[in-house]
Amino acid sequence: SCRMKNRVRIMTVLLAALMLSGCGLLDNIPKPPKVTPPPAQTAADPAEEAGEAEPAAAEILLQPEAAAPACGTLVHVERTEKTASDPAEGKTLILSYAWDSVRVDSVQHPEAAALITEELATLQDVWYTGSGSEESGNIYGYDAMLGAAEDRFTIARESGTEPVVCSASRNITVLRADEDVCVFLVRTAADLGHGQENTVYEALCFDAATGRRIDEAIGDSTEEGIRAAVDARWPRKPATETATVSLLPLEEIPEDSIEIVDQVVIGDGGEVDLLVFSGTARDVEIWSVTFTDRFVPQVQLFHCGSLRDCALQLALLFPGDLPNTMLRYRDSAGEHEYLITLSGEDGSILLVGNRT
Repeated sequence: SCRMKNRVRIMTVLLAALMLSGCGLLDNIPKPPKVTPPPAQTAADPAEEAGEAEPAAAEILLQPEAAAPACGTLVHVERTEKTASDPAEGKTLILSYAWDSVRVDSVQHPEAAALITEELATLQDVWYTGSGSEESGNIYGYDAMLGAAEDRFTIARESGTEPVVCSASRNITVLRADEDVCVFLVRTAADLGHGQENTVYEALCFDAATGRRIDEAIGDSTEEGIRAAVDARWPRKPATETATVSLLPLEEIPEDSIEIVDQVVIGDGGEVDLLVFSGTARDVEIWSVTFTDRFVPQVQLFHCGSLRDCALQLALLFPGDLPNTMLRYRDSAGEHEYLITLSGEDGSILLVGNRT
């Protein structure tokens, strides 16, 4: 019956909401309306048993389409830095080692997101242990790098020259994270103390619906070539709506007024604020920044293919007077860059456009 179908649909929506781990808060799920039991079944009409009866128009109208989720695929990037000092006195830096770990979450395809996260972690482990191929730049594992750094320090000490620092890094930038594909640009670099950095670029591509690795060559060996090939292979989704963004203290948001889809921790123990999106923003990114002649992105911390009428919860910690975090997104009006900074007047947190 119609009422039974509505009741099944309500339970299905609730079960789906309880399974969401990467998007939305589950504390304020609205309670379902009361549904009265259906009347006792009567004898079926012979025409219905023969499959000739059509569903009533009212029954069709009472089956609303599921609302589109407020967020697309969510990607968190966390950078870890590890250093080592000389084996003699432990006072001289001899090795700098850094890598990015990635976590992917998806409301639409949670199992696929988990598979992508697992695959990226496996590839990260191959790099850290140095068990990969020379072509992929995954032969300089931590132990091998530490051994080379200690040898170079010993040589420098015996020859009376200045010790050098060996380094290795594996940095990841999200190029796509939408309903179709997830693409990651991986930059692997190593310097064995010769002053010449060996750098390898690679694109890791995944089907967003299945989590399956798309095993094909994307672009040439340069960053520019890979970005151009990705743009041609998977053009960016058009931004057809405008979006406005505001940054508000958590206590200023009325309870239950907006859906908080995720949390981005920029500084442990920092102030908690909400980044509120009105309308639809695409390719939302949060970066740490450095200052040259202007503020430029340094480390990507977060990427989401789209955010619609929702909020991100931010944990912000400001180590100094200069901004250290940037918000980037695009809408129908174009691309936008905002610095998240402190007001010099009252200490409040502001979004300020980054000058070009």
